[in-house]
Amino acid sequence: MEKHTKVTIDSTNPHVTVLRGEKSKKQLKGIKSRKKPFNRNVNPALFTLPREGSKYSDFEDLHKLWKSHAKAQLWTLPGELNISSHSEFQRVLSKMEYQGSKIQVLSSKCPTVVNHSGIVLLETRETFKIISEDNQIRTLPKRDSVFLLKIGNIHLKIFGKHLTIRPAERSIKKIKNFMDIN
Repeated sequence: MEKHTKVTIDSTNPHVTVLRGEKSKKQLKGIKSRKKPFNRNVNPALFTLPREGSKYSDFEDLHKLWKSHAKAQLWTLPGELNISSHSEFQRVLSKMEYQGSKIQVLSSKCPTVVNHSGIVLLETRETFKIISEDNQIRTLPKRDSVFLLKIGNIHLKIFGKHLTIRPAERSIKKIKNFMDIN
C-alpha cells in the first residue's frame, strides 16, 4: 500500500467578479493609459517662437550643425557627391530636414518676402519661420516661392511647392520624382 501525499489546491481564481460595477486592481493593471498625440492642440506654446529676445548669432551653431548633417547625407569625400543619379539627389533633398539651414527667397507671389534670407527656425507644412541677420523673425510662405539653398559651394534652387508637406511626413513618404528641373 502506498503512502498518501498531500495535494494542494490553488484557491485563487483568475476570474474576478465585480459586484458593484467597479474594476479590481488586477483588472486595472491590464488597461494601458491612453495618451493624447503630441500636436499643437496639446501644448501650443511648444510650436511658437518668441518675437523678441532671439538673436541671429544664437542660431549660428544650429546652422553649423545642419551643414555637417547635410554634408554627411550628400558627400562622402570633400568635393565628391555621394549620390549616383540626379533622381537620387532629388530624393535626398526632398526628404531632408531644413531647420537650421540658411535660405533666401529668390522670387515669390508675395513681393514683400523677396530677398529675405536667414536661418530656418521652424518649418511647418506651408511656411518657414526664419531669423534674419537683423534679429527679426519672419514667416515665409512655401507655396508660390522659390528659395536658394547653399550647401558648401553648391547653390540649389528649390521650389516651395515641392516642400508643402509636413516635414515628418516628407521624410517617410515615397517620393515619385516630383522635383523636376524647371
